[in-house]
Amino acid sequence: MHATLYRDWIVANAWAESVGLGSMFVIGSVIAPGLDRSTDAIVVIVAAFAAVALGAVLEGFVVGYAQEGILRDYLPNLRRWTWVIATVQGAALAWALGMLPSTAMTLTAGAAEPSPPEPGALVQYVLAAALGAVAGPILAAMQWTVLRTHVTNASRWLTANAAAWAVGMPVIFFGMDLLPWGGNWLVLFLGFYVVCGVAGAVVGAIHGRWMVKLVEESDR
Repeated sequence: MHATLYRDWIVANAWAESVGLGSMFVIGSVIAPGLDRSTDAIVVIVAAFAAVALGAVLEGFVVGYAQEGILRDYLPNLRRWTWVIATVQGAALAWALGMLPSTAMTLTAGAAEPSPPEPGALVQYVLAAALGAVAGPILAAMQWTVLRTHVTNASRWLTANAAAWAVGMPVIFFGMDLLPWGGNWLVLFLGFYVVCGVAGAVVGAIHGRWMVKLVEESDR
């Protein structure tokens, strides 16, 4: 196995998710209180579009840039920025689909209607795993269109991301449950970056094994 590739891949995914996804949580925690008080449909829709755009730019670009920097050393024919662009597109699609349920619920809920009770922690983690298993391949779909021209059996990358994010999403949910939501905002924001970095390392460790295999097979 390409030990250097695997190590660098984990590190790249860890810092990229920390910066990209962590910043999404910071921004979301700042603007969410104001949006929760709004009953204007236009505000809700604009906020949903803004979240998709930020997800594509922050998470998609940063993760794509970090991953491409590793891959170009092992896939010499990989054209510059193609992986980055594909990751941005996949992130935009994943964030768009992820925002649909909450946006629809906000638009259809009555202004005075109380919020439904949250499910228990175990249910939330199971749902998070299911969400990750679905969102992972969506996030990787455009990457697959690039990868298939460089390696054999590139469709395994979709399975790799399903497995990786089925674990990564519960890690994020669990980490968020540990943060001091009612405490110092600086500590909370730092916690966002730490949790997302740990999740990125876990995700990278899982789908990194698939990536190593794909690269090894392309070398034969």
